[in-house]
Amino acid sequence: MQANLALFLQTEELDDAQQLAEGAAPRKESDRHTVTQILECWDDPQAVANLLMHPELIPAEARGAALLRGLHEPLTYATLAAVVGLQDQLEIWSDTERAGIAKRLQAIIFEARPVIADRASVTLLAYAGVADVNELIFLLGYPGETVQHNALLALVRLLGVDNARDRIEATLAIKRVTDAGRDFVAAHLNEQLLDDLPLLSHIPNRSDFYG
Repeated sequence: MQANLALFLQTEELDDAQQLAEGAAPRKESDRHTVTQILECWDDPQAVANLLMHPELIPAEARGAALLRGLHEPLTYATLAAVVGLQDQLEIWSDTERAGIAKRLQAIIFEARPVIADRASVTLLAYAGVADVNELIFLLGYPGETVQHNALLALVRLLGVDNARDRIEATLAIKRVTDAGRDFVAAHLNEQLLDDLPLLSHIPNRSDFYG
């Protein structure tokens, strides 16, 4: 196995993995097979997580299945890794698959601890569609500013500022948003613009995630 790939698969530090990934793309068929086998066996959690966070290193024929497997893990570090890796892989999915991923990201936000939920809200920006508007409005009441900000930004990007305001205010009028959501909207809706950036969140090393 090429040296950079071997180091990349076993490093426990995200910063090191980021640097090693640049020269770790498997060039030999044997290395591509090794990467595929790691993901099929799913018994080396550090290597799996590193690959999911850098899916460009996964052979194209195995990439989608690996990301979906991680996404549907029972809220483990692999789930977080898949959420991160999905962010720049929008083009590999059909419209139906993208919609399914958006629904799973919403479920993760509702069910997961904040370290996963916050990052899922970042990735949801890329996958949410108009069919997700009601769920995005509901997320405005999430007890955390990162998710709230990113949900509002998604609404503004999908609908435009004026239409987003109208939909949110209509929902507020029938009291289907929590008090936390109502307060967040009152403070931020008028200042949210289409070119605003998402709020990012810290991604821990695997050892810290379980520490």
